[in-house]
Amino acid sequence: MNPRIVFVTTLISLLCAGTVALAQGKGNSSNTNFLNGKPFSYLNAEVQAAQADIADLQGTVDAMQQTIDGLAYDISGLAEQVDANSASIILLQDDLADTNRDLAVLGKELVVLTKRHAADVAALKQDIKLQYQEIQKVRKELKSAVTGLSATIVDLQSQVDTNTAGISGLLADATTMMSDILALEVAVSSHESRLGALEATVADQGAAIADLSAAFTNLEGRVATLEAGQVDLSGLYAEYVSAGRNVYFFKTVPCADLRLFETYCEDRGLNWWRARSQADAQQLIDFAYNLDQYHTWVQVYGMQTALGSFQTGYVDGYAVAVNSGGCVSASDDGGFAGVRRWGCSFGNPEDHGYESCNWDKSHAYDWFVCEN
Repeated sequence: MNPRIVFVTTLISLLCAGTVALAQGKGNSSNTNFLNGKPFSYLNAEVQAAQADIADLQGTVDAMQQTIDGLAYDISGLAEQVDANSASIILLQDDLADTNRDLAVLGKELVVLTKRHAADVAALKQDIKLQYQEIQKVRKELKSAVTGLSATIVDLQSQVDTNTAGISGLLADATTMMSDILALEVAVSSHESRLGALEATVADQGAAIADLSAAFTNLEGRVATLEAGQVDLSGLYAEYVSAGRNVYFFKTVPCADLRLFETYCEDRGLNWWRARSQADAQQLIDFAYNLDQYHTWVQVYGMQTALGSFQTGYVDGYAVAVNSGGCVSASDDGGFAGVRRWGCSFGNPEDHGYESCNWDKSHAYDWFVCEN
């Protein structure tokens, strides 16, 4: 406490005591002049100074109360944000539970399909074995027929030498046997063709099992990534799969200052989108347009663009179909580049205040595109 305030408080107490004493007739007559002398003037000055200090203290107290009120408001906002985050976490946990259930169902289907495939392969192998046995049987019959034909020819030659009249009948028999041989050869070819078809079927089913196993492995990897919390997909608006990776679309704030979002994808555990092929680049533009069929800009950090002809431009070196490929400005300096399937399909944000909307100030949002 201010020493001056303590002093003044003490003097006031003494003054009050003296006044009471005078009122009761205590003390001498000279005390009646005490309040009119210099001590009272000094006391009055100290009281006024103390009142100024008290006013200053009151101002300090009022400022501290305002600060406390502001902190209470901030704490209330933080509590609301915690509640919102808790709700988002619950939704993500529900999504993860649904994914785990889907994974369990897919695993059971894979087990059933694997068992069915094993049974089919066993049946096909048995069928192939039977076909081989049939082919061997036909070959033995063919060999026997050829041997018989050779013997018949020798006998015919003998009969020709001894009995010319029987030549016509023997020739007819030989022709019939030759027809039988040709029929047997056709049967062998048919069995061999069927065998090749069966082997192709086995190969196709093996490839289908391999594709399903790869899809199952990919799904397991995605679930593991989500469970580990390595990827932040909060605020995700849309996604698709292309060139063996996932492509994610996020909305920007209106006319976002892109200089503040250069590490937007990396901060989420993702990477900025990059074209893998011409078809991959075209899919990005078509998918973005179909989301809202509007002149929303796709903004990607590090994407390379180049102007082209009336309806063709270039994204990461690949030719893409757009509405106006020669307008307005491209970006190849490693910063943000904007593209869309609309009139004037290319825009360099550096030429328009680094804003995601470029010159379209009415945009409620634009797109950031990441991948993993």
